[in-house]
Amino acid sequence: MITSRQFKLEEQIRELVNKDNKSDVQFVYNRDGDKWSVDVFTVNPSNGETFLMKSEPSSGANYELALERVLEYVIKHKKECNSYTVEWTKKGENGYNTSYFYCTSMYDVLHKFYEGKGNPEKYNIFSIKLNPSE
Repeated sequence: MITSRQFKLEEQIRELVNKDNKSDVQFVYNRDGDKWSVDVFTVNPSNGETFLMKSEPSSGANYELALERVLEYVIKHKKECNSYTVEWTKKGENGYNTSYFYCTSMYDVLHKFYEGKGNPEKYNIFSIKLNPSE
């Protein structure tokens, strides 16, 4: 059951992400045995692709604390992570797409790029570039 606090946290996260990069946000709540988590994905408005922004564990079905940590991440991640540019395409499509990620490493970029994609072999990544610090 979604609490009003959970709903408000989701809205705050959506507003901050949309203000930053015009992306929408999807929240996926997971339970695997006794482990609970929330995965937060951004939806790229130009190509419709989803990318993992943050995955947070939760203590049971009360996701408020996990969402509070996601909100804190959204507020701070640009200061605490490196900026990467990824050039990629879906196999069979013309041209390429450019996506931006704030991550701790290139491995983190690949994880966030491929997470939630049913068949990663449908994608070609041409380059991953660490952007200069601002």
